[in-house]
Amino acid sequence: AYRDFVSDPDEILKELAFGRAHHRVVHFVGRDPGMTVQQLLDILRITKQSLGRVLKELIDKGYVYQKEGESDRRQRLL
Repeated sequence: AYRDFVSDPDEILKELAFGRAHHRVVHFVGRDPGMTVQQLLDILRITKQSLGRVLKELIDKGYVYQKEGESDRRQRLL
C-alpha cells in the first residue's frame, strides 16, 4: 500500500532529478516561508552537510530562495 501511495510523487521527483529529501525541504519551506536553515535542520533531523547539498540544488534551480537575516546577517532565511 505504501509503494502505491508514493509511486506517483516518486515519478515526478525522478523527472526533476530530485529525491524525497528535496521534496521534504520544499514542503517545509513552503509551509513556513522565511524560516531559518537551523529551523529546517531541527524539523528534518538531518546533518547540515546533507541539507546543504539538497538546498544548493534547489537554490540553483530556483525552487528555493535564500537571503540573509535582517537582524542577524549570519542567518540564512529560506
